Amino acid sequence: MSTDVGSPEQTSTRPAGSRSPSTAGPLRADGLHVVKAHGTGNDFVVLLDPDDTFALDPDLVAALCDRRRGLGADGVIRAVRADVDGEDGWFMDHVNSDGSGALMCGNGVRVLAHCLVDAGLVDPAAGVVPVLSRSGPRPVRLVAGGYPVYSVDMGPVQVDPAPVAVVVRSADRERRLPGLRVDVGNPHVVVDVGPGDAVDGVLLLERPSIDPEPVDGANVEVVGRIGTGETPGTGYLQMRVHERGVGETLSCGTGAVAAAAAASLRASVTRWTVDVPGGRLRVRLRRREDEGIVGSELAGPAEVVARAVVDHAWLERAAR
Repeated sequence: MSTDVGSPEQTSTRPAGSRSPSTAGPLRADGLHVVKAHGTGNDFVVLLDPDDTFALDPDLVAALCDRRRGLGADGVIRAVRADVDGEDGWFMDHVNSDGSGALMCGNGVRVLAHCLVDAGLVDPAAGVVPVLSRSGPRPVRLVAGGYPVYSVDMGPVQVDPAPVAVVVRSADRERRLPGLRVDVGNPHVVVDVGPGDAVDGVLLLERPSIDPEPVDGANVEVVGRIGTGETPGTGYLQMRVHERGVGETLSCGTGAVAAAAAASLRASVTRWTVDVPGGRLRVRLRRREDEGIVGSELAGPAEVVARAVVDHAWLERAAR
C-alpha cells in the first residue's frame, strides 16, 4: 500500500518552512502507528508524522473515527514539524470525523502537545510547545507536570453583539432563543438556555437550527447555570456542544472560550470555569477598553488512552 492514500486540498500539505525529513512516519511495515488520546472526553486518533510522510484522506479519517468498525474518535490529528513564527514547532493537521477539514480545536491542540511530550518528541522542560493551526499559531504551555494540564494561547475572540435566533429542542418543547455569534478562529453560536437542568435536557443529536444560517456553518454551544466561580471575580457556566463535522461531543475547547466570551458580556468577569460533560476547562480572557477580547487562554487536561498499530489489510479496505 502506498504511503499516500490521497490528499484533498483542505486537509493536505506541509506548511511553508517545515523542516526536512529525518525520522520514520506513522505508516511502517507492520501498519499505521497511531495514538488514541482525549482532552476532557473530546477524543482523537493522533498520527505522529514529523516529516510529513502521510497524507490524511477523508474516507480513511471517517473509517478510523467510526466507533464500531474503526478506532472511534471525534477527529484525526496529524503532527508535522513546522516553522512557527521562526521557531521549530509543529503543525496541527486536523480533520473532523466526517472527513471535513477543521480550522482549529482547543482540546485538540492540548492533546497534540501531550502526545508529543509523551512520545519524547518535545522536552517538557522547554515550557512552551509552538503549534500552528489553520487559524494561526496556538502556543501550548505545560502548567502541571505531575498531572498533564496544558494551557493554550487561543488568541483574540470576536463577539458579534447582533443576536441570531436558535431553535432549541428538548423532549417536551421547542424554544426559539437569542444566540450570539462568536469567532475563536472557527465559528460558533452560543445560546443561553437558562438555569437548572435546562442544559441537560437539550436534544443535540442534530444541530439546533440557526436563523440566519451561517454561510460556513457553526458549532452551537448551549450554556446555562451561569454564576459565580470558586473564587471572587471568577465565573462559572455549564456547557454542551454540537460540533460541525462531528455532532455532539463531550467537550469543545474553542466552544468553552466562545461560551465564556459570550457570558462575559453580562458579567464583568474574565476568568471562567466551564463544566462540560467530559470534565472541566478553565478560560481566561484578556480585554482592552474599546478593543474587546484581545486574547484568551484555555487550560485543561490531556490523556493518552492507547497506542495501536492499524493493520494494513484494514487500511486497504478503508481506502477503497
